[in-house]
Amino acid sequence: APGDRITVGPGTYAENVTLTANNVQVIGHSATWDGHIGGAGSTCLTIEGNGCKVSGFKFVNGSTHVQVNGDGATISKCVSRSPSSDNFRFDTAVGGRVEKCTILSSGGTAVSGSGSSGLVVTKNVIRGADSAGVSLSSCNDAVVDHNTISNIEDGEGVAISGTGAKVQVNRITGTDDNDGLWTAMYVA
Repeated sequence: APGDRITVGPGTYAENVTLTANNVQVIGHSATWDGHIGGAGSTCLTIEGNGCKVSGFKFVNGSTHVQVNGDGATISKCVSRSPSSDNFRFDTAVGGRVEKCTILSSGGTAVSGSGSSGLVVTKNVIRGADSAGVSLSSCNDAVVDHNTISNIEDGEGVAISGTGAKVQVNRITGTDDNDGLWTAMYVA
């Protein structure tokens, strides 16, 4: 229900969940969310509601660990390891945050956004991604700061297109043949 706080205790949970209520907090305490369900990779958590917060989980396997379609979602203090696609994905979301997470071995992009605005990606450690560390396409007013990004195979550490982005104080190393930072800023 809107405004609920859901606490998940120690253990491994192979589930895919869609969260539609607003302002729900989902907090893991030594909880592992496994996206390998029934022999196939699935999205662990899809957030459709606005103002939701997820923290304290270890995400493993699956396709995308957290897919955000609602506004104002926060993903914090999580560990995300080895999805076949993106770790955390924001589509047409407003005001989302990824903060203080450790993101390891992405099959796609560690943090991706498309058509979103006001996304904040801050104080994360991103190590190993096939595509990019942070890729925000047509995302306005994004903030990408204080992240450590390394070992990106076929893409940039940070790639942004949109207006009003702030990219500062990131440490980017080991991006193979590509640049650490790629931007296409549009001025209206």
